[in-house]
Amino acid sequence: MSYEDTIRAIYGLQKFGIKLGLYNISRLLEALGNPQDRLQTVIIGGTNGKGSTARFVSTILAESGMRAGLYTSPHLQRFTERIQVNNAEIEQGKVVKLAGRINQALDRLNGTGEDVRIRITFFEFVTAMALLHFEETGVDLAVLEVGMGGRLDATNACPAVASVITNIGLDHEIHLGQGELKIASEKAGIIKPDGRLVTAERKEPILDVFTEACRERKADMIRMDRDFFCVRDRDGSLRYRGLSREIGGLNPGLLGDHQSENVGCALALLELLQREGFQWNEDAIHRGVASASWPGRLEFYPKDPPVILDGAHNPDAVGKLVGFLEGRLSDSGQRPVFVVGMMTEKDHRACLSLLSRIGGRLILTRSSAIHR
Repeated sequence: MSYEDTIRAIYGLQKFGIKLGLYNISRLLEALGNPQDRLQTVIIGGTNGKGSTARFVSTILAESGMRAGLYTSPHLQRFTERIQVNNAEIEQGKVVKLAGRINQALDRLNGTGEDVRIRITFFEFVTAMALLHFEETGVDLAVLEVGMGGRLDATNACPAVASVITNIGLDHEIHLGQGELKIASEKAGIIKPDGRLVTAERKEPILDVFTEACRERKADMIRMDRDFFCVRDRDGSLRYRGLSREIGGLNPGLLGDHQSENVGCALALLELLQREGFQWNEDAIHRGVASASWPGRLEFYPKDPPVILDGAHNPDAVGKLVGFLEGRLSDSGQRPVFVVGMMTEKDHRACLSLLSRIGGRLILTRSSAIHR
C-alpha cells in the first residue's frame, strides 16, 4: 500500500469519532506486544501550553545527546509532524510499515470470535503507531502530549515517570464536562500512583483537585510559584529557580510571556528526570530553550505588514494572544486585521469578545479540512 493510501485509510478512522476510554487502546497495545512497557515516558496535559512544554522537554533532551521521542497533536501541515525523534519526523515508509502491523493486530483481535469488535479511533491508531516507532528507534524517553482530557485519553494507557498538567481552562466541555473543576478532575487522571505531578496552575480550587488526586495516589505535586519559579529578568530573558538549581539568561524560541510557565514546567520536569538518571547540562538547556519551535503558535513573519499565525482556540489561549498583541501594538498605533476560523464546538462569543478589545478588522472564515 502506498503512503497516500495508508494516510487515507488512517483518516478514514475519524468516522468513529472521539471515544474516550482505555479499553480499546489497551487491547490493541497488548496485541502489539505492549511496546509502552519497554519505554520510559512522560505525559504532558493541560488546556493550553502542553505542546510547547513537550517541545521544550524533547529539544533539551536531544541537545543533551539523548534520543527523545515526541508525540503531539494535531498536526499543522503533515501527518508525520505528530511523531518525531530528536525533532525528525517519522518517515513516510515507516508510517506504511507500522500501519500494516497495527492492522494485522486488529485483524487478530477481531478474529477471536468475540461478539464485540474492536473499533479503533484515529487517535488510538496513531498513538499505537507512535509507541511502536519509539520502541523501534530506541528512544531514551518518549514525551507524550495528551490529546484530550487525560483520565481516558489513549496516552494514559502508558506508564509514566512523571506527569505535567500545565493549566486548566474551559475547552472540550462537551467531552470533559462543564466547568473548570470537572475538567481538572479529568486531566488529573494522568497522575500515576506513587508518581510526580508538575503544574503551573495557580487557581486554588483547581489545585485542591490536584492535591486530592495526589493524596489518593500517594503522588508528589511540584507547583510553580511554590516549588519552582520562572520569571523575566530586566533584559527580557527568563530566569528559572527550581528544586535544586538556578539558571538565568534563557531566551525561548517561542514568543509570549506565557512561555515562562511552559519553560518552568519543562525544567522542573527535567529536574525530576535527572533523579531517574537522565542527564542534561546547562548548555543543553540554553540551546534547547532557544531552538525550540512550534509552528502556528505565535509564529511571526516579518512581512510588510507583519503576519502572526496562532492556533488559539479557547478563551484562555485567546486572552494570551491578545495580551501579546497589546504589548506589540501599544506604541505603534496600528490596528490588526484578524482572520479567524474556529471549530463549531468552541466558545466563539468569548474568543471574539477578547479579540474586540484590540479593535481593527475581523474576517471570519472556515476551513475545508476535517483532519485534526
